[in-house]
Amino acid sequence: MPAAYYRSEEFLQLELEQLFRRQWICLARQEEIGKPGDFVVRDLAGESVLLVRQDNGSIHALSNVCLHRGTLIAEGSGNTRRFVCPYHAWTYSTAGELLRMPLVERSECRNLRLPEFRCEIWGGFVYVNLDQNAASLSPQLEGLSALTRNYHMEEMTLSYSAEQVWPVNWKCLAENFMEGYHLSHVHQETLHPVTPTHLCEHFAPGLAYLGYNSRYPATYVQRGKGHHDLSDAEKQVSPMFAVMPAHVAGVAAHATSYLLLQPQGVDAVRAQLGVAVYDDSISEQKKEEIGMFFEKVMNEDKEQMTRLYTGLASRFYEPRVLASAPHEGTVLDFYHYMDRVFNVETFDS
Repeated sequence: MPAAYYRSEEFLQLELEQLFRRQWICLARQEEIGKPGDFVVRDLAGESVLLVRQDNGSIHALSNVCLHRGTLIAEGSGNTRRFVCPYHAWTYSTAGELLRMPLVERSECRNLRLPEFRCEIWGGFVYVNLDQNAASLSPQLEGLSALTRNYHMEEMTLSYSAEQVWPVNWKCLAENFMEGYHLSHVHQETLHPVTPTHLCEHFAPGLAYLGYNSRYPATYVQRGKGHHDLSDAEKQVSPMFAVMPAHVAGVAAHATSYLLLQPQGVDAVRAQLGVAVYDDSISEQKKEEIGMFFEKVMNEDKEQMTRLYTGLASRFYEPRVLASAPHEGTVLDFYHYMDRVFNVETFDS
């Protein structure tokens, strides 16, 4: 794609409106809000979203903005039975119902509640959609579910998390995570021995997902047993996938690693990095090693992403041919997805 696709402020505003405010955006892992009253606050395209575990086990996605004067109600994460606005102490239930307004008759707050957003869980990941009329997510991921079902990501538990801001357009990072062409060169000591470029296999995209299979060499030694549903063949491959537009992940028998992306401007992206492991018997030391390995891989990518985005500022850059489908077919799939939303084939470079 032309450089303007990654550097246009005008196009970024369209992305925020058409993608991040109308599509399903992954904001958390379900175990981050595991118990009733657990909550986390996440930003979604400028909207502050409050994810709260309810007494019945469901998760609600609420507006984190007080109905009174617009103050943000909660911050960070924690556990509570009530949310109290720090400005004038308006008080809400964990389901968003307004319970109390100091010095105001109780009848005045009857039937008032915080706006609630669409929320779905898939594979243990929590997705939110600000568009109340959006189609459900799960039916759009049926093909991906078939590929990943036996790994049981919903049974994995978060063992590593970090938040970083990278000086690059969000699409550059998404595309990088989703192609295997660079693995053997950029990650010579980390990923190449495990998932070399020549063993990558593209799989057909769906309406809201794309990806490839990253196969292991015959000499690979398993790092964990994984779920008993896994076949021997499934234990020898990591499906690498994107739930469009901004959740990229890879899953193996022992763990899933992922990035949740949010644009912070045309030239910056906030990334939530995470690793969730399957086997609770994995030692704390081993969990730390898995997390540090993922962080090392991401640091290798970060160096290349910084160089890439600097290069895209050149007046002389012209996009050329992509590598074959097993290696960069997912990048083309990403372009096709964006074309369906924006008609980017006519993008003015």
